Amino acid sequence: MKKKSTKKKSVRTRSRDGKKWWSITRILQLLIITISFTAAYIIWLDYRIHTEFEGRKWTIPARVYGRPQDIYIGQNDANGVLDRVLRVNNYRNGPELSEPGQFRKSGAGYQIFLREFDYWDGHVAAERFEISIVSGTITAIRSIDSGMDAPVFRMEPELIGKIYPDHNEDRTLLTLDDVPVFLINALIAVEDRYFYSHFGLDFRGIARAFWINLIHAELSQGGSTLTQQLVKNFFLTQERTLSRKLNEVIMAVLLERRYSKDEILQAYLNEVYLGQNGAQGIHGFSGAAEFYFNEPLSELREDQLAMLAGLVRGASVYNPRRYPDRALSRRNLVVKRMVEEGYLDENVAAALRNQSLDVSTEPGGGGSKYPAFLDLAKRQLLVDYRADDLKNEGLRIFTTLDPSIQEKLDQAINKRVDSLESQRAIKPGTLESATVIVRPVKGEVVAISGSRNPLMSGFNHALDAKRPIGSLIKPFVYLTALSEPGRYNLLTLVDDETIHLKQVDGSLWQPDNYDKIAHGSVSLLEAMTHSYNLATIRTGMRVGMDKIIHTLRQAGATVTLNPYPSLLLGAVELSPLEVTQMYQTLANGGYRVTLNAILEVLDSEGKPLQRHQLDMVPALQPEYVFLVNYLMTRVMDLGTARQLTSNARLNTALAVKTGTTNESRDSWFAGFGDDLLTVTWLGRDDNRPTPFTGASGAMQIWADIMSATPFKPLNLFAPDPVSWTQDIHLRMEGRCMSIGSIPYIGLFPVSNPLSC
Repeated sequence: MKKKSTKKKSVRTRSRDGKKWWSITRILQLLIITISFTAAYIIWLDYRIHTEFEGRKWTIPARVYGRPQDIYIGQNDANGVLDRVLRVNNYRNGPELSEPGQFRKSGAGYQIFLREFDYWDGHVAAERFEISIVSGTITAIRSIDSGMDAPVFRMEPELIGKIYPDHNEDRTLLTLDDVPVFLINALIAVEDRYFYSHFGLDFRGIARAFWINLIHAELSQGGSTLTQQLVKNFFLTQERTLSRKLNEVIMAVLLERRYSKDEILQAYLNEVYLGQNGAQGIHGFSGAAEFYFNEPLSELREDQLAMLAGLVRGASVYNPRRYPDRALSRRNLVVKRMVEEGYLDENVAAALRNQSLDVSTEPGGGGSKYPAFLDLAKRQLLVDYRADDLKNEGLRIFTTLDPSIQEKLDQAINKRVDSLESQRAIKPGTLESATVIVRPVKGEVVAISGSRNPLMSGFNHALDAKRPIGSLIKPFVYLTALSEPGRYNLLTLVDDETIHLKQVDGSLWQPDNYDKIAHGSVSLLEAMTHSYNLATIRTGMRVGMDKIIHTLRQAGATVTLNPYPSLLLGAVELSPLEVTQMYQTLANGGYRVTLNAILEVLDSEGKPLQRHQLDMVPALQPEYVFLVNYLMTRVMDLGTARQLTSNARLNTALAVKTGTTNESRDSWFAGFGDDLLTVTWLGRDDNRPTPFTGASGAMQIWADIMSATPFKPLNLFAPDPVSWTQDIHLRMEGRCMSIGSIPYIGLFPVSNPLSC
């Protein structure tokens, strides 16, 4: 028998063995590459966690506050002031005064547990005060805690709005020390019972949640840990993909490896999404407490904290304003879980389940209640700060807004504009109005209405409606004339006669008085108080247009002023704010102060960034300003604003001026006492005529505002070298009238053809 050859077989065996080893090598190579890639990817994720989490700078909206309210001995209308400030700052009636943010009435007075607050000039601790009130005036203030008398204490300012980041996230940062322990226990009980023992993933929790959800056929529990939820919100998108979930798992483990449980929990409490306020997303529990309950997180009841914890599962699904039954059920589930985990006993839990939701009717801590004022504040802030800093850096901005005055202004606008339309059978909603109120000495804007609907944001008429100012310019014309005491005093005769002036295009300008009558020779006093157009034009042209323009510039006008005679009748378009700036110089005795809405700005750590210094410029001579202010007081008892004297609240020393433009397209009124200056405009956006003069339109709104607002009468203290005449009798409006004593500079005006 022939012997078989083994050579061929050996070759085939080696070939198979070679392929086998090649396959193993390839697998090993792929495995090494996969492991290397995975390791590199994990290292990259770890680096990302470290850099993004460590350097995380939450974008925090700026919080804008009104002026703090000082409560002091001798304060009038104390009940009204205290009632309002307690209401807007959401103080609760608490018979025991057991915690800050509570008050109780005690006879005619109050006991208040003041909240702590960080101001620009220091920290104010929480403290209890007792206020005694007799006949509407505060007679005594005592600290209950120290037993010491106090002349004054400060209530925290009202939050009037926020300046949001571009992505519209709203949050206020918390530290763990700021968070009630009950809330932390509630979160752990309902969201992550093994938070303090797992390493980022909780396999027991995942299995338990899967089983319970399967049995109850509802999503009552979730498997993600708080760490996973933080990773999803902090680093990843909300998409439901396998790759996103895988990243979430890896990053949760890495995050736990790098950071402590407290650091993770604190970040979670600030990051979690808890609701939507219009365009603004509510992130973090501090903002949620304001949004749902209008109170600080530290002052919420335990049942309210449980409701917030329940929102984590789905803020839209369990929205207590839209779905109160769902929210109540979810809150009670949180309480049940706390009992199961040993955080509550059943008796306490039963009491919590019996509480109603008590969610505030209106969302708190969100959009501005005073959009026109906030608009002005933003514009002034942008002069000194970058827009990104205002939106993202958590600045705390204290403004000059007096919320009590602003509230009265809003009420007056709402009521009176509707009434004016009704009286004249005007189509509802066609009139517009704007008002600016300032403290003239410091130039502080205390209230603004930018529309007939003060709560509506949009076109701000107070800042942006440029309208002819009409007769509001006349005080500056006569001030310029009175600045030449050798030529003009209050009894100087001026001609109120028809005038025809050739214009640049060759046409004739033929102005007229409002009553269509030329009154002949009249005193400067009568010309001003009755707002005669013809006398004003002749006086202004005689004084000189350049001098009048210089006066207007000194008073604060910054727009182009053409030296045409029509300027003397207010043919210059200004916003109500710009008019107020000019009148501020008159109301402040000739000292111009740039109108300002900002008191102080603090950074997120409470450090002052910039102080807004008072810049007072001596712009107009005080003695001549005094003369024209005196003339404006006579507008009330002799001239176009005589109707105001029938109002007992306003029948006092006030400097006022009406303003009406051609065809009554614009109705203006300006007036001031010692401490308040108010300018009001009324008209139509389409610039069509109205049936209102300055007195029948804007003055009515102005009177409503000032009647409701405490103010000091004008102190007519004459500066040197002003002197006073004896009792003067003049022929005005065809009859002899007693004018009383009048001021003058220089020689006594002994003779006057109008004397009687």
